[in-house]
Amino acid sequence: MEDRWYLAALLRCPQVGSVRMQRLQKVCPAAKDVWSMTAAELRATGALTDAAADALARHIQGDPNLPERIAEDCRRTDVSMVTMEDECYPLVLREIFDPPLVLYYRGTLLPDARRIGIVGARKFSGYGEAAALEFAEHLAAAGSHCRQRCGARDRHACASRCTAQRTDCCGSRLRRGCCLSAREPPPVDGDRCGGRGSPL
Repeated sequence: MEDRWYLAALLRCPQVGSVRMQRLQKVCPAAKDVWSMTAAELRATGALTDAAADALARHIQGDPNLPERIAEDCRRTDVSMVTMEDECYPLVLREIFDPPLVLYYRGTLLPDARRIGIVGARKFSGYGEAAALEFAEHLAAAGSHCRQRCGARDRHACASRCTAQRTDCCGSRLRRGCCLSAREPPPVDGDRCGGRGSPL
């Protein structure tokens, strides 16, 4: 099993983002080795707080086969994954603060292609919600789509639900180009959302 799948599984832990994972990788570069650590070993690295180390250990123990399941789900649904080590990782993302370490995609991933993203906030105004909804609807009508799986049955419901849930709008299907996600694999037509962090 390639190390990338262990990295993807580690990043599914809500307490481990790219910054903490990069700190951990400085101490232990192989994600597969991190996956086999106990809570005490994770704490001993000094890269994580005790609470984050304990949460990561619980995450690993709670689903020890997660790397294999992510790899299989991606193969089954024709989803690819890149890490920052891959040449096709988007160039613009390499330049941002705290870039995602793993990207799932379906379609053709061009490192220098133009992309559109709707980034939300934890607290937003009524105007912000309406503007995001309108923007997402126009994108969906033009054939764009989002990266989360909200379970809505049509574009309008999807945009409304995703905006209300403060997530990116997912639209109903992949039309053209490339669907890109930093946290979850892109949805398959007809998929229903299984909750944040759940594999496909």
